[in-house]
Amino acid sequence: MQVNCRGSIEAIKGVTPFDKGVITAIAETGEVVTRCKINPGKGTTPNYNLKEDLEVIAKQGIIIEKIARMDIAFDFQEEYSKLYKLHKALIGSVALSTGSLNTKLWSSNNPITQEHKNIHFKNSRYGIEFYNKVDESQGSSPVKSRLELRIFKYWGEINNLQDMVNCFIPLWEKKLKEAIAHYENLQNIALEGIKKQYLECEKDISRRSFIKNHQENLFTFSQLKKLMAYMGYSNTRKAYDIQRTIGIEIISLKDLEDYSYRVISALKQYAKSTP
Repeated sequence: MQVNCRGSIEAIKGVTPFDKGVITAIAETGEVVTRCKINPGKGTTPNYNLKEDLEVIAKQGIIIEKIARMDIAFDFQEEYSKLYKLHKALIGSVALSTGSLNTKLWSSNNPITQEHKNIHFKNSRYGIEFYNKVDESQGSSPVKSRLELRIFKYWGEINNLQDMVNCFIPLWEKKLKEAIAHYENLQNIALEGIKKQYLECEKDISRRSFIKNHQENLFTFSQLKKLMAYMGYSNTRKAYDIQRTIGIEIISLKDLEDYSYRVISALKQYAKSTP
């Protein structure tokens, strides 16, 4: 899995020295618009220079007051379904680390096909989302899935793309580290939910079928063994056989640590390569 990233700034809010009204930028026609999206990764060359775009805005008499949203996107050629569980573990842990697991963590799926579309966490200051890019673009995107890190309501000074990327590194390095520290607790919460569902249907389904149906929230062998003990298995060493035959994807703590490290490393490399 190759981890690459690119950045964009959206919804720059500012004021003109003339009317002090909240505006964002000047359209190509010279008219004032209410929304501006500077997207270096789309339709631009590798030598894109954010500073030039910001200078154009400044020449129109606009003083940037606040950047309402900044994005960093990580594009993948792997199918969304292949990377979903890894990102579910990561984003769920981010939400749990903020105490917002039950209020600010969402996922969605197609109501007809039941296919997953995205999973995301968002509060007033930052957000993280993993989504099916093929579905979102209706098949027009050359990439299959995407992770986005976001910062909202940024009041600091941004003079170039490197400044922007450097805003993300300390914030997300801290947030992902905090998320990893909450991963075991996320597993425990998921396990309690699975146990509750088992009590409601244990007479109507075999134990192996139940595990297969709930494998999406079984992240580690430890979690699987605890569930098996709860369900009455006398030998939890069978967990490895069950995992193999059912095909349960295991996301270990090391897997999550390694992936978080690769995300931050990609950010740092991107910062070095941007003008």
